[in-house]
Amino acid sequence: MSSTHLTDKSKEQFHPKNNIAASNMDDKSTASVNKSTASKGEFYTSEVKDGTTKDQKTRHAEFQEAVDKRDGIVEEYNASVDRIEAAEKMHDELEEKFEAAPKETAAIQKDLKAAEQALTAKLDEHKDRTWRLWEKIIEEASKLEATKKDFLAHVLDSGGQKSEGDQSEAEMARTGDEKGNEQETKVD
Repeated sequence: MSSTHLTDKSKEQFHPKNNIAASNMDDKSTASVNKSTASKGEFYTSEVKDGTTKDQKTRHAEFQEAVDKRDGIVEEYNASVDRIEAAEKMHDELEEKFEAAPKETAAIQKDLKAAEQALTAKLDEHKDRTWRLWEKIIEEASKLEATKKDFLAHVLDSGGQKSEGDQSEAEMARTGDEKGNEQETKVD
């Protein structure tokens, strides 16, 4: 971005001293012009003090006022150029951020997808563990049930007071329960 500030060189270009009419005037010609162009009722002072007439002092004051005014305008112009350049820079930065936003969004979405996949894998792993534990619990419960029936059959056998019908019923109950447990295990 090129700067468009007015420099000292450009100030010289517009300086009133560089005006041909102003540069060609001297004290004597000014005084003679003032005397020759004065009409009735107009008074021009052509007294020279320290080589300068009062008219020249007035013109010099006006000239200095014009130079100061021009310098103020140049400063305002340069300040506005600075503000414009700052606004353009801010615009460029915002544009860069706007262009980078989709890339950042895509990266965030990619991270979220990876996190979702990791969580799904963990959940599946926990489901597997839970299912295996559940199978072990069923297996242990079946063993416990079989042990309980064996124990009851043993107690009934060792009691000696049961009849053969009771023994056969206990035996049938035990074998029937074992078959039922096998079927439960297969279904699960």
